[in-house]
Amino acid sequence: MIILGEKRLVFLEMPKAASTSIARMMKRGFADEVIVRDKADRHTGIIGFRRKFEEPLSIALGGRVQTFAVVRDPLDRAWSWYRYRQRDKVRDLLVDTSRMSFERFLEDCLLRPVPAHARTGSQAQFVGFADGRAEVDFLFDFANLHQLRMFLAKRAAEGLHLPRRNASSAGAMPLLPADLSGALRNAWADDFALYEAVRAAGCLRRVT
Repeated sequence: MIILGEKRLVFLEMPKAASTSIARMMKRGFADEVIVRDKADRHTGIIGFRRKFEEPLSIALGGRVQTFAVVRDPLDRAWSWYRYRQRDKVRDLLVDTSRMSFERFLEDCLLRPVPAHARTGSQAQFVGFADGRAEVDFLFDFANLHQLRMFLAKRAAEGLHLPRRNASSAGAMPLLPADLSGALRNAWADDFALYEAVRAAGCLRRVT
């Protein structure tokens, strides 16, 4: 979570959705006003933000703060998690995916309880999405980050550059069996509905 104090704007950092690159861009473009929360609060979603931070921030900054986040195609995000957990740093740990196929990884995502290596988190829960509406003020599409850059550029004193940081190694996502794709779309229905809404809108704004 990154706070732009003067702008009363808070970036809620969705895991595996360019959060490292966006944070770097914000720290450069808004160097004089960026407030970075403790590492433990980095990936706080909207519910945690409302419970722990919204009121004290609004009081400290002199008005209501607005939130924004980035969402990603659920399968593309799962592919990123799968590749990220193949890095040497986690080799032979519970989250290691280096010895399994992507198909096996996705099958494990459907298990209950979900094994450690297959935990990806719900984007819909992170942004409070239900009945076609989200609790985050502005939601952007990972596949169209130009919209987000322009959104922030209007508030910055100078141009912004979005660097590539903490990205998983390149590679094309393999084709999936139709039955597995269907099972995932059913299990992750809220996440797929969220992403489609954001993709269609370009920037999905909270209805107040």
